Amino acid sequence: MRFMKGIYISKLRVEGENYRRTLKFDRGLNIISGDIYSGKSLVLRLIDYIFGKEKINLNVQKALDLYCDKVFLEIEINGRIYTFRRNLKRLNSKFYIYFCDLNQISDFTPKVIDKSSFSSFILDLLGMPSCKILKHKINSPDRQLETISIRDAFRFVYVDQHDLGTNNFLKNGDNNKARKNKPTFELITNFIVEDKEGIKEKIVGETSEINNIAKIVAGLNIYLGESDFMTLEDIKIKRILEQEKLDCLIKKKENIIRSIKEKKSEVSPVYKKIAEDIREIIDNIGNINKDINDLELDFSAKNHLLNTYINEKKEIQATKEANYYLEDIKHELQCPLCNSKLVNIKDSGINESILFNVDHELDEKILMLKHLIEGIHVNKEEQINERKYLQTKEQFLQNAAEKYKKNDEIELPYITEIENINILIEEHRKNIVEFSEVMKIYNKIDEKEKERERKQKLLDNLNDSLNLLLKDIKFKDNILEKMNDSYISLLDKLGYSIDKDKTYISTQNYMPYYDEASVFEHDSGGVLVCIQIAFLGAILTTQNCFPEFGLKHPNFLMLDTIGKYLGAYKSIYTETDEEFQIMDEELYKNLYELLKIISNSSQIIIVDNTPPAEEKKYIKYIFKNEDTKKKTISKNGLIDLSKNEI
Repeated sequence: MRFMKGIYISKLRVEGENYRRTLKFDRGLNIISGDIYSGKSLVLRLIDYIFGKEKINLNVQKALDLYCDKVFLEIEINGRIYTFRRNLKRLNSKFYIYFCDLNQISDFTPKVIDKSSFSSFILDLLGMPSCKILKHKINSPDRQLETISIRDAFRFVYVDQHDLGTNNFLKNGDNNKARKNKPTFELITNFIVEDKEGIKEKIVGETSEINNIAKIVAGLNIYLGESDFMTLEDIKIKRILEQEKLDCLIKKKENIIRSIKEKKSEVSPVYKKIAEDIREIIDNIGNINKDINDLELDFSAKNHLLNTYINEKKEIQATKEANYYLEDIKHELQCPLCNSKLVNIKDSGINESILFNVDHELDEKILMLKHLIEGIHVNKEEQINERKYLQTKEQFLQNAAEKYKKNDEIELPYITEIENINILIEEHRKNIVEFSEVMKIYNKIDEKEKERERKQKLLDNLNDSLNLLLKDIKFKDNILEKMNDSYISLLDKLGYSIDKDKTYISTQNYMPYYDEASVFEHDSGGVLVCIQIAFLGAILTTQNCFPEFGLKHPNFLMLDTIGKYLGAYKSIYTETDEEFQIMDEELYKNLYELLKIISNSSQIIIVDNTPPAEEKKYIKYIFKNEDTKKKTISKNGLIDLSKNEI
């Protein structure tokens, strides 16, 4: 499998209670083609949604609303696999991160974070530093700091059909977004340099996080040791064996029920009804037993976590007390990781602030867990009372059944056997759940160890950065020169006449110019499409051809309806009739050749109604809509019932 720097989209899944569909994507060029109103653009919007877009308009996306309530995205970031999940309806402000591929998520516990934390998480994985810019308040001399987020970086990744080939490229029409494009470009090109105090503050933060991860891993290992669990591989084998036994019992139960149905004609109507009620009660008791087992496991996990938080709070309190009496260290410090000299951080408020925030977060977590545990107790008591009631009812019906039995020993032995099988089924289900929970703990340890390794590398880099604060004065010039050459080369491949004095990427605002006019000044849709794709392609090709520059672009593009101004049939309305003319088909084909060059080391996902026939091998999905004149629910688009995986 070819390693690809940055982000690689592997799978997109939409899912609901009764519907699931998974789309797979290749490294390189991927094309989604087909009819209008068939859901092609929705694929790109859902990927964008996973990366923090505000919402999907379900009033418009009726099929998605009807069948789906969550979206999954399996991605690879710098060689490591993650699966992201976001709900479409309830709790859609939360982001669920699984440190595994899409097929393994049932064995992993997700990391649940909010939007701002998700942005920091992605930027951190991509190696982008935290960056804030000054923002002037409207009608006020006051200023405030504003963070550059993953949403800002995504303007250089995803260009929708309303912006591609228009002057609203990079959301230039929105002043709040447009003014952040220059610092965002500097972020993805690694132009931004942090100051010394900022780096030292990050060292403190990363060291604290590494220590916290070590505590979590140690606690989980102690739990596994005290519980005398076997290795992860042994657990997997045990779970498989339990599942096989469970499947056999379920099949045996089905055979018994089938035998009962075959003998129904020999039993009185009243007896048949009583027997059916007894079977239903037995099944309900089995379900309640399963719920009680789940609640007990949930209680055990939450109680263990509560004790961990309480112990951690005690450690924080002790650290705060000790920190209060410590005097500022006056001499130079030596980093234990790289032996470099560190200037003393005179402001001890950094540590105090971190300790206060951690202590406050622990209080909130402890309070929340206590409420959850209390709710588990109440729920369990209700389930136990319901089970007692059903067991009493079952015994009553068993006695009544004896009076109406027409033939000897037809039903009751079967019922007793079913009840015994149900008990065994619940035992095996309980074992499977327990094994699954232990597997999640093993996987959580592995996840935390990998996170610690990643943060340790980041910490090492931060320590190195203390001695490398001033970058080579030619650094930016070298990058812009290479990027400018790539931009001109890509435009040249499209057949444009190039005057290097008039066609370039500006060193002032970092935006592309063609024939002395910027990308926001041209009014030809065809020219704008070419400029915009050549500009984004120049960033990617520079990043991949010159890795020594350390560019941080996510390394994939999503382009919506690139044939809108090129190569497709266009309607021209005159006073008398509607005419059709074909655009520059040669330029259209050249644009695809350009995209293939860029996709040699970057992933590209594009939507296009009718791509050139020569690009058939890159078409991943073709969506159809039987009625293209009306905005109806697509019959064979993204939500296609014939592709249901459930």
